[in-house]
Amino acid sequence: MHLKNVDTLSALPEGLHSFPEVCFIGKPNVGKSTLISCLLHNPKLGKGGRIAGTTRLLQFFNVGDALLLVDTPGYGGWGRRNLSQKYCKRADAFAILFRYLALRKERNLKRVYWLIEASATTPVSIQARDEEILTFLRREGVPFSVILTKIDRHRRHYLDQYHRSDALGRNGSIFQTSMRNIRLPIPTPLEGLRRNIQEVCAFLGTESVPIIGVSANRQCPTRCENLSLLQHDLVYYCTQELCSESQLRYADLHDLSYFPPSAEDIQKIQRKYPIEAFIIPQDNRRSLKKMVDLHEDAKARYVASNSRVNFFTAIDAKECNLLDSRRNSGVKIEEDYHSPNVETLSPSACMSVGGTPLPLDVKKSSPEAQDCPFLSRDDNANETFSIYNVKNARSIHLDAVSGVTSETKSSTDQDFFSLSQGNKSSSSSNISTTLLSSSEPITETVMTINGVHIPRSMILTSVEELAKTKDDELPWLGGKLGICTYEKIISQDPLDCASTPFFIQHDSEAQLSEAEHDSIQRVHVSSAAKRRKERLLNKYLSKKRKDRSIYLHAEGYMCPWLAGAGQDNRQAVMGLDSITGDFIGKGTILKGLKKSGFGGKSYSAKTLRNRGRSTKKTGFWAA
Repeated sequence: MHLKNVDTLSALPEGLHSFPEVCFIGKPNVGKSTLISCLLHNPKLGKGGRIAGTTRLLQFFNVGDALLLVDTPGYGGWGRRNLSQKYCKRADAFAILFRYLALRKERNLKRVYWLIEASATTPVSIQARDEEILTFLRREGVPFSVILTKIDRHRRHYLDQYHRSDALGRNGSIFQTSMRNIRLPIPTPLEGLRRNIQEVCAFLGTESVPIIGVSANRQCPTRCENLSLLQHDLVYYCTQELCSESQLRYADLHDLSYFPPSAEDIQKIQRKYPIEAFIIPQDNRRSLKKMVDLHEDAKARYVASNSRVNFFTAIDAKECNLLDSRRNSGVKIEEDYHSPNVETLSPSACMSVGGTPLPLDVKKSSPEAQDCPFLSRDDNANETFSIYNVKNARSIHLDAVSGVTSETKSSTDQDFFSLSQGNKSSSSSNISTTLLSSSEPITETVMTINGVHIPRSMILTSVEELAKTKDDELPWLGGKLGICTYEKIISQDPLDCASTPFFIQHDSEAQLSEAEHDSIQRVHVSSAAKRRKERLLNKYLSKKRKDRSIYLHAEGYMCPWLAGAGQDNRQAVMGLDSITGDFIGKGTILKGLKKSGFGGKSYSAKTLRNRGRSTKKTGFWAA
């Protein structure tokens, strides 16, 4: 049955819905939704379409109270979408997809199936989006298998070639005279499938990744191929960590538990993969690096054709996003320690368009020359500074195209070096500056899933606003909490509470004893929803449930699919040994999955009629 749709990491299934998960990924229109619909024996579930980009959220489907199948958005260009929704919606969908894979890889996610289309007449289409998916899976260490979908193309191609050659053969003289010498043997469907497997192995660079050929047909289930093999493969990976019932202990149950992700884990994934990093071209054949190069070349042509750029300073060029993100734009300060009275000045030049700045190496003797006051002697020789952190850097210029940096040293620059000394008593401003720099790091590029750096000038306004308006995103949380709140607390006059700790609030109730404090507290009255939830949990703990449901066997967020271990009357589906092909029981027992097929009675008319309530009430269908 359809469990829920997810568009944020905080809404992933937890608690009573915490089952092993199997995810299906791939480019648009490779057959992910159709395959899930055929696995569930229900054409109403996992709806897809001919238009690329029909699935835009993570869709979770419950299989017999034992595992979850996850349908994901297609990673690539979407067809027939409005321009206002294209980039924003795609970035949101791709962000939740890859964040989910990175977050769940060590928890509920047992296997990722990567769907690639088979081809009968041409080699398998391996595009830039496939290379990015492969780089991400290997970098994150996500276990995956490859599914060759639409293998019925080989059979149709074989029949088409056979009928065509048969028609030429019946023509007699024409066939004998003109077609006898050029007639080639028709490849069988098995030969074409082997060729596709070899092409996929050559792309992966290894033969250790399992590859399964599958054909799914939603309208005619009898034409599906190898679905039973895929079902046994799903059961095998979901039950690989289990042991036999006689060896099952509480410690093993605790090790197999699925605890919900913490807020720190979610924020770590969001920092690693921000929404802005999922700007991809509409053409799946164009790589991210090529997209960035085309953008920077167009920016360079604009700079070369605009005469006003000659008068831009470094800060102006940065604000207008005219800097080349492919070049390093840092200013390095070097000191000659053997002759401390000699100061080396870097060249000073305005931004050049289509040319190179004039190199000027000037050495000026100065008896007052000193080291940089806010660096040690070693730091003065090795430290590299970014010119964007200088507030009064209107005299610093750089080439927007070539990335050549320059610095003009004058008497007014003494103020820049004196900024670090400041007033030692004003510690609040230093603390607030440190907090702001640590909470919002200034970066000119965003790293994608394959390591390519996208400049900020390529990110659309709609994508930036999405990160600020979407719930549980870091920019949205920063706007709600307020970064300056801590600065206001620090800047308060400490004389008002000099005799008491600063962060401890004292009132009249703090002087009371514990018993007196408890006596004046308001009696808590549980709400109707909370009482209803407690009754539901009591039913699980007291084992008053339906035959097809589960109960919470252990404390906390223990795996509900492991509940019922040790019951002889519970039916189970045995896994399939990948070596011998025989059914095995030890280590591969899966509780709750019926022998009658994937889902069994879980897809009755009554369950489907009330499936929407499962997202609002905890475990309604399992109660």
